[in-house]
Amino acid sequence: MLAVSCCGFYSQANDNLQLSGFGTLGLTLADSDIYGFRYDVSQPNGVYKDEIDFSVSSLIGGQAEFTITPEFDVVTQAVIKKRFNADIDDYIELAFLRYNPSPDWTFRVGRMGANMFMMTEYRDISYAYTMTTPPPEFYGLIPHRQLDGIEAIYRQPVDRGILQASLSYGRSEAYIVSDSFEWNVKLSPILLMALDYEYDNWLFRLNATRAKTTNTSDPGIFVEQFISELPESVWPNKDKTLNRIKSKDKYANYYGLGFKYDNFIWQVQSEIAYIDYKTESLPDSLNGYLNVTKRFDEHAVFAGISSTRSHFLNFTVPPLAKQIPELEENFLSYVNFYGTNQTTLSAGWRWDYAENWAFKLQLNRTQPQRGGDRIYLKSVDGGHENAVHSLILSVSFIF
Repeated sequence: MLAVSCCGFYSQANDNLQLSGFGTLGLTLADSDIYGFRYDVSQPNGVYKDEIDFSVSSLIGGQAEFTITPEFDVVTQAVIKKRFNADIDDYIELAFLRYNPSPDWTFRVGRMGANMFMMTEYRDISYAYTMTTPPPEFYGLIPHRQLDGIEAIYRQPVDRGILQASLSYGRSEAYIVSDSFEWNVKLSPILLMALDYEYDNWLFRLNATRAKTTNTSDPGIFVEQFISELPESVWPNKDKTLNRIKSKDKYANYYGLGFKYDNFIWQVQSEIAYIDYKTESLPDSLNGYLNVTKRFDEHAVFAGISSTRSHFLNFTVPPLAKQIPELEENFLSYVNFYGTNQTTLSAGWRWDYAENWAFKLQLNRTQPQRGGDRIYLKSVDGGHENAVHSLILSVSFIF
């Protein structure tokens, strides 16, 4: 289940300690002066036209697994890549104690992957999948990769397959970086439930997550304080408006399902998710992707589509409040800043040219809609383009 173990390669120091590593050196090019291409809303920089960038797609990581007894072991993983405002702790992706009392049950406590996605356990290990990176329209919207807490996993043979159920509880925090501000989003508590069924060449997945936001962004604090101090004559029904846009102490629900078929010649993988935010400052969204791969010995070609759609909210700033430009600008930016509405078509090639080494090439064509382009960063000049093209060349490896 662990990310590196899925690659089937370990460097063993002794009988109790297993060491392994992984990395990607990626070159990213883009053709837009307006949109800065990136994979994830937490990434601090994007790639614009005429730039040659190695930071967006590159990383290196290592993992250590120490067996204490046949039932207990400790797993740690660190990943070095470009991050926003990172402390040493932020580079630790995994750090948990695992207890296996029987083949059916596993318990973990500490820092583990937030089990919201099919590729949660190995999304940083590019060697483990065909694409250069998981689809941004699906994997790039939620920056929370880790969960600090506890997890219980139960497995049971069903027919000719294996049914696995997991329940996790804990907390997490991660940055959302936009053009104008940054928000260290703190979630506590988080409850994650997942059900996986693996049968022959098939994997089916169903999951649900409920999380509470415990803080507000700086623009949100500004807007809420400003409106609360206005007289009713300037902003009628201001208490109702504040309750609608408040993000602190509000819940969000995440519902996902997915499948993967892999007969070692063809692979088809897809996930879809609906995010229901219990605040009107964060638009609900429907996100998904489909990727198809055909393998030819050490070569593979693939094509995919990924998309995200948000339900944008229509807020009207009262006429007298419009006379305060700073308030109107911050308000309209705050209530829909996380809106996403874009589609990407992609195609590429993977070549496993040596043992534990793979070269990848991927071309993307993204169509962002005006106001729904929050995955990307935007230049100071703003504006809009109907299509953005990006090219990623990478070398991925494990050791």
